[in-house]
Amino acid sequence: GRFAFRNVWPGRYQVTASHPKWSLSNASVVAQLTWGNAEVPDDLAVAGYPLSGGVLSEGKPVADVLVFLSSTTPSRVSCPPVMLELAAARGALCSASTDDRGQFEFGGVPCGEYTLVPVYRRGDAAFEVTPASVAVKIEHAGLAMGVVFQVTGFGVSGLVRDSRGVGVEGAVVTV
Repeated sequence: GRFAFRNVWPGRYQVTASHPKWSLSNASVVAQLTWGNAEVPDDLAVAGYPLSGGVLSEGKPVADVLVFLSSTTPSRVSCPPVMLELAAARGALCSASTDDRGQFEFGGVPCGEYTLVPVYRRGDAAFEVTPASVAVKIEHAGLAMGVVFQVTGFGVSGLVRDSRGVGVEGAVVTV
């Protein structure tokens, strides 16, 4: 996009761009203006856009679902340090956790193709979330996906042991 200021007196000015949701690189430049038309010496640039979505279970929001953002093309995503550590452990660029409304958001996602992968665990229970992954493409705008994932069930695992702590072969467990 272009911008223009009219009737500006000569002088040194700091020109700053901002946006409530977009991540900007080089968001501020200094311009020395004299009489006549002038251009800002450096571009103000958008570094990334927001990507958001939601997780439900039986129509109700689900909090604390981790959503991992991955890409086959290297890029930098604006990611809080703790979420970056979780993501790096899984080979992802970033991770986000759903809030009480079941919503997650990544900020500062550069244009490109990405994969979202949800993981939901509570204690020892691992829940099934569908779809297992979603491909997304960020173009020059944010992407609000609405409800993306559904928690559809959970898995239970464990061991059956006798009174001496020895595993019992062939035991049948029902839920």
